Amino acid sequence: MEDATEAKQQCTGMEIDGRRIRVDYSITARPHTPTPGIYMGRPT
Repeated sequence: MEDATEAKQQCTGMEIDGRRIRVDYSITARPHTPTPGIYMGRPT
């Protein structure tokens, strides 16, 4: 956890491609469900 805290502090405010970034901890309590591995968007 100490490494994550240090990385968060070091990266918050970092500039990437001219934009400042914000780093935060995930707010989800559990992992996201895995993707099916195929595009599930609108059929063409």
